[in-house]
Amino acid sequence: MPLTRKIKGCTGYVGTVSQASIFGGIMYELNDVVEMKKPHACVVKQTGKKANAWEVIRLGADIKIRCTNCGHIVMMSRQDFNKKIKKVLKKASENN
Repeated sequence: MPLTRKIKGCTGYVGTVSQASIFGGIMYELNDVVEMKKPHACVVKQTGKKANAWEVIRLGADIKIRCTNCGHIVMMSRQDFNKKIKKVLKKASENN
């Protein structure tokens, strides 16, 4: 279930805003596993290939992602993240 916040507009209307983000048809939210355009430098032992799966651990003006193989954390601006994301591998709602 995506995280939501209540907002109050100038007319007094109270609505909710999801923490999910949409860019170019790709929707991602907190705890999603995403694939980036360039792989990480660490190598997966079973396959011998470079790891390319990242978990989204913070959403805001900046986005923080963690490598699912080695645990390395990278923080980048939302604009950079939107340029570098390739696709969502696993949705957070599927993990529960």
